[in-house]
Amino acid sequence: MVKMKNKTGLMCIITSIVIAMSLLLCWNNSSNAADNRKMYWKYTYKTDYFTTANYTYYYLDALPVINNVPELRSLNYDERENAPLEQQVVFINHIKDGWMTLGSGFIIGDHEIMTAAHCVTTNDINNYESMEAFDINITIPTANPSNGKDISLTPEFMTVPDDYFERVDGNDYAIIKVKEDLSSYGQVFLGLGTDETINDTPIHALGYSYENGRPTMKISHGYINNTGNDLSNVLYRCSSTIYGGTSGGPLYSQCRFGVLGSEDPAKKVQTYKTVVGIVTGNYDDNKTVATRIIPEILQFAYDNKYL
Repeated sequence: MVKMKNKTGLMCIITSIVIAMSLLLCWNNSSNAADNRKMYWKYTYKTDYFTTANYTYYYLDALPVINNVPELRSLNYDERENAPLEQQVVFINHIKDGWMTLGSGFIIGDHEIMTAAHCVTTNDINNYESMEAFDINITIPTANPSNGKDISLTPEFMTVPDDYFERVDGNDYAIIKVKEDLSSYGQVFLGLGTDETINDTPIHALGYSYENGRPTMKISHGYINNTGNDLSNVLYRCSSTIYGGTSGGPLYSQCRFGVLGSEDPAKKVQTYKTVVGIVTGNYDDNKTVATRIIPEILQFAYDNKYL
């Protein structure tokens, strides 16, 4: 009986060690899972917009594999592609202390607009207590080919990555949700560029500048060339020209695809446009820098229950 008791005691010790190791492993796994989550700040627009009290936050789990590209929220492929991208770009501005700050954005859903984070907030802060959300105005200007007058949109909230406030490169992006239904304008198609096809790829940028007291659509053509770009995994450098106000606009590639001479809507030659970046800044005498569309941005845009 003494031996049996000692064996029982030994088994209890071993069992306790196994349980402790299992709990430690589970804790490590949960810590790693938490580390893989992406944190976003969500700001609700109210009259007292210069307070952080309107900010909440949420997390999105990292996509397990690059091929897990989320489904689009609305519209089918043909409806989206047949709508001209030009009518899906919006003008964003805010006025503070008599100064107007300009930006652009583009429609990615029935109520959602993607833009650069710096068009809606600032990371010029020392701590989270001083986060500032701009009192933005959003319009679809008359430059939009489908309308004859400016259309004002009502922002309800916007959301930006926490890493933007931490000044982590590649996090200058945001989504604004508006009250109005934007489904009649279609939406852009976000896509991933591959390293093999990036350099010397023809590229185009759209956005609104401000000329003669009016927003004016600007389009610029150039090439992506990330050679020597230490941040090429999160940023594009392009030879296209950036204009004041075009930050937040889409950087896109395009190709023609179809059967020559066919009148069949499913087969006729069409130009397909894919947004691969978000214009965010400039380098080397006003050439374009853009946030590169990567899987976590696709998840943020398309597989996000908080939008």
